[in-house]
Amino acid sequence: MCGIAGVTGPSSDGSNVAQQMINAIRWRGPDELNGWSNENKTVHFAHARLAIQDLSTAGSQPMISHCGNYHIIFNGEIYNHLALRNTIVRKWRGRSDTETLLELISELGLNSTLQLLNGMFAFAIYNKAASEITIVKDRFGEKPLYWSVRNNFLDFASDLTSLMKHPKFETTICPKALSAYLRFGYVPSPMAIFKNVFKLKPGSYKSFKINITGEVIDIVDCQYWNPVCAALSAQQNAYVDEADARKQIKNSLRNSVKDQTISDRPIGTFLSGGIDSTLITALLQEVSDTTINSFTIGFENKAFDEAQTAKKIAQHLGTNHSEMYLNEQQIISAITKIPFMYSEPFSDSSQIPTFLVSEFAKQDVTVALTGDGADELFGGYNRYTQGLKYWQQSQRIPQFLRHLSSGLITKLSMKQWDHIGDLVLGSFAKNRTPRLLGNKMHKLASVMKKNEWKSYYEDLVAIQNHPANLMSYKLLENNYFEYLNLEMFENISERLMLLDTMGYLVDDILVKVDRAAMYNSLETRCPYLSTDVYEKAWRLSNDMRVRDGKGKWILREILSNYVPSYLYEQPKMGFGIPIGELLLGPLRDWAESLLSANKLENSGCFDIDTVRNLWREHVDKKHNNEHTIWNILMFQAWWEVIQHETNGGRATVQ
Repeated sequence: MCGIAGVTGPSSDGSNVAQQMINAIRWRGPDELNGWSNENKTVHFAHARLAIQDLSTAGSQPMISHCGNYHIIFNGEIYNHLALRNTIVRKWRGRSDTETLLELISELGLNSTLQLLNGMFAFAIYNKAASEITIVKDRFGEKPLYWSVRNNFLDFASDLTSLMKHPKFETTICPKALSAYLRFGYVPSPMAIFKNVFKLKPGSYKSFKINITGEVIDIVDCQYWNPVCAALSAQQNAYVDEADARKQIKNSLRNSVKDQTISDRPIGTFLSGGIDSTLITALLQEVSDTTINSFTIGFENKAFDEAQTAKKIAQHLGTNHSEMYLNEQQIISAITKIPFMYSEPFSDSSQIPTFLVSEFAKQDVTVALTGDGADELFGGYNRYTQGLKYWQQSQRIPQFLRHLSSGLITKLSMKQWDHIGDLVLGSFAKNRTPRLLGNKMHKLASVMKKNEWKSYYEDLVAIQNHPANLMSYKLLENNYFEYLNLEMFENISERLMLLDTMGYLVDDILVKVDRAAMYNSLETRCPYLSTDVYEKAWRLSNDMRVRDGKGKWILREILSNYVPSYLYEQPKMGFGIPIGELLLGPLRDWAESLLSANKLENSGCFDIDTVRNLWREHVDKKHNNEHTIWNILMFQAWWEVIQHETNGGRATVQ
């Protein structure tokens, strides 16, 4: 696991620029920093190494192939690289997966090699003979890679922070990206928050042909793996026997966990107490020769705490379990670091406990397995189950009645609905369902007016339905997601799962975990996100995913062989923090400062009166605007960091 950066151009200072870019993300690879330039001094690579496989200098990068034609900088892990070594004849210099990948490309070519890989990665490879740089990203987008071509010259890096170190970088905000961020809390790929900067999409690569001065003279795009096509193909061989399905899914997951134990550094798991991480922990303990390490973050606020459940599960599985309970001060301290970790504005508040559990785990391990990806593959989110059921039932009601009902619901503020939830369900309920009633009711009011599944989905996952109202730069609402070929799936929940796999998983969940963990120089791995697990998951009928109103039916069946169901059959709580309470308490002065008219004017992105009004409504407890407010605050805090990194200035939105 590492950080990579590269630039092209005729400047003799190019190697220094690349080095400054990689220094900006040193935490991604604290073990070793190296650079390389081609003979013409027009291509410059830089690499920050976090050594996981082959800790010797034989794994150092940038690395040159045996034939001398290829140079590579690589971030990630190839879990099956030792087996792949047997497919070619080489006198190997070391045991690193980077060398395996490099020699496979040299021998078989890029396209053939990519079809063989089981792993997570982002890398750049220079083909000297073809005068070509190719940047590549793994199938699910676990590893980040940004790129830009300015004045015909290429620069790329693992992190936007690196690109900002380029002397030609311009902080011009992309209005469509800003609108998307305000709507969803993240910037969807391939957009980046800055204009003329892009994120490489999962399962794809771009080849940049360069001339003798380093100018890009041609760009070739290729998508070597498509989740929709892979799902359609898998469904042609659908399971007909549930017992066979359980066996194959279990074996596939077990093999994936075992594959991902390849490491020369200590390894453990994040254990939240939910189905996903519990099953990964159980399987890791099963395939391990020693007692594994598991880590949990708890909250002093019991409405957000699952640590006790995780502890009981760890005791049952016999792991070496560590837990840390967070107080408000620790959370507030972490919030100040968030803008440095996330080089784009990002407002999923579970980024905070994710950072803290990563920091905690790093004390004992360098690699941690997570449960990410299970919801998207096995029907775990409520929008595939109860939410979809309510929306479909609402379609039977005449539209004018749905609009009338929606209006009646929204007449009560979210705070008033939360109060009703407390009264009806009990203010001392064991989970935070009563306190989220307002948000749920307002979501219901929004989606019940929708007449087709695409609008249902976008409104359900949105933080703000009309982001243009918040922006100083007015533009028409945009389409942010690709719906191509999804109509081929008869079941709507399957369409939603694929949308999440291509969007929410890539640009929210995996971004959240990668940045929070790598800021602590911790590598995270996702056993659910293997090609084999994915294909077997899409051989399931929807009834094998969702049954009796609950998602992940088949995972529950598998897990019941390891852990008693009463330990994991708990209401889904997510991994959030009490943002609303903090904004009205210890974070109020911080928020007031960032949302002041002066600082809103300085960022230049928001309609000042609209934002100030939202904040006043929240402070006065007229409306619970915590999610929209938090979204804006994360942008404002991020922008202050950008100002520091780029020597001040007002954002330009074009």
